[in-house]
Amino acid sequence: SVLRLSRRVSIGLAIMTGLYALVLTAVPESLGSAAFGHAWATSSGAIGPYALAIACTGLMTAPSCAMRARGYARQALRVALIQSPIVLVAPVFGAYLYGGTGALWGIAASGLVSATLWWITMLKYHRRQPDLGTVHPQPMHRPDPPSHVSPVIGDIDP
Repeated sequence: SVLRLSRRVSIGLAIMTGLYALVLTAVPESLGSAAFGHAWATSSGAIGPYALAIACTGLMTAPSCAMRARGYARQALRVALIQSPIVLVAPVFGAYLYGGTGALWGIAASGLVSATLWWITMLKYHRRQPDLGTVHPQPMHRPDPPSHVSPVIGDIDP
């Protein structure tokens, strides 16, 4: 079902992001500094909020695609229009309060709100029209071209 697949994709993307963040946070300070120089000391604190923001993007990708695939493009557009001001304002507000790290936490917070909004909307429309079952695509039948049409050069004058 679309709902089950959406859950699996979203959870899978979030888990992969979490594992990536764990690997980055496990990097010893000496190795991080050797690889990235002075940038490591100033940016290593950004791993947490950045990973959360990316995980939230993964969480909202599947419901967004599922809604469009199910024919709810108008409702998906509505969600995108609602989430846009949140995505624009939250990082600015975070940066105003706490600088660069605050901006990243604002992005993560807007991601959490957006992912929640996408899932609530998808579940609402999924309840209206549950999955119709598995679709098994059929091979397309291509009619044979008329005898006066060459498959390479097109129409041949007799």
